[in-house]
Amino acid sequence: MLQKNWNWKWRDNKVENQTSSTVPKGEKETFYKINNQGQTVECRVKNGFSWTVFLWGMFALIIRRQWRGLLFILVTLLTLAIIESIFNLRSIIWAPMMINLYYAFRANEDLRQGLLASGWKVKTSEN
Repeated sequence: MLQKNWNWKWRDNKVENQTSSTVPKGEKETFYKINNQGQTVECRVKNGFSWTVFLWGMFALIIRRQWRGLLFILVTLLTLAIIESIFNLRSIIWAPMMINLYYAFRANEDLRQGLLASGWKVKTSEN
């Protein structure tokens, strides 16, 4: 009996070979995808720190539809709230800001990986 391999998309699209970006920090990398009508759709993703996520937090993740990042932030905030209520701590008020800062560094890389995993390709000078 043939077993389903859940990582098929990563191997077939050779995403593991495209994970390291050749674009310098702060520069934008363009991804493209051909839609059902045969038109090319482009998406530009900045490499490095995400000021949008830093300033707007979870709202930026909702607009970008980055559900995994939103789930990460919500679960972490909920966990910290539970820990704070159990131990009656008031000293971890800075934790949500630190979580937001951490994810601001990760958001663009997660967006980039999500695009590659869903079939988008990196636009190079050849294509």
